[in-house]
Amino acid sequence: RVTPEGSPAANYGFDVTPRRLVTGLITERGVCEANEKSIRALFPEHAP
Repeated sequence: RVTPEGSPAANYGFDVTPRRLVTGLITERGVCEANEKSIRALFPEHAP
């Protein structure tokens, strides 16, 4: 199962790589480390 019970979404291409193996994220705004601080820096409009 890759989506929560009852979710209307289905993404069969969803990557289930273990978190410990993910060191970076590639986004439309650039590449960042796989941590909250780096993600918030790329998307400040979504940060609290």
